[in-house]
Amino acid sequence: ATTFTQTLSLIYNQTYYVSVRATNGAGLTTTSTSDGLTILAPCGTPTGIAVSSITTTSATVSWTAVSGASSYTVQYRPTGGTWTSSNSTTNTINLSGLSSTTVYEVQVTATCASGTSNASSVATFTTLTPCGTPTGVAVSSITTTSATVSWTAVSGASSYTLQYRPTGGTWTSVVVTSNSANLTGLNSA
Repeated sequence: ATTFTQTLSLIYNQTYYVSVRATNGAGLTTTSTSDGLTILAPCGTPTGIAVSSITTTSATVSWTAVSGASSYTVQYRPTGGTWTSSNSTTNTINLSGLSSTTVYEVQVTATCASGTSNASSVATFTTLTPCGTPTGVAVSSITTTSATVSWTAVSGASSYTLQYRPTGGTWTSVVVTSNSANLTGLNSA
């Protein structure tokens, strides 16, 4: 058997046919022609990795769609940990079951007819810290129409929603940014 190698400059997504003709010493020839061979373009690497809707236990990852991709594999992990893989047929995926207050790394590969792409650049995000429960609620400076409510500040809290009502009445909500509130316009019993 003889092996023949020829380097050719071929065009992606173009179909090529190969024909081989053998000639013997008597000048007799036979020809063999291949079925069509299409040169597939390599699968592009996903770009534009973005992470949004980050909560204490979930996040949404999106990226620029790769032309010709039939699916994507998203790998994520706590920084330096073991990769976890999830598959998607679109260019977005919601990751759940994450740990709070943790830095995560994420990367994406695309799968096309020609194979799997290189992994994207690694993007990082940090899950949120859960908000603690206010404690030490105290009421002071009580008058017939007002009162001051205070509580122990919660680390990382940006606001508090204080709800109050007369016994059996409708709740009134007040949003404040400190750990105390003055209630006015109360009705005396």
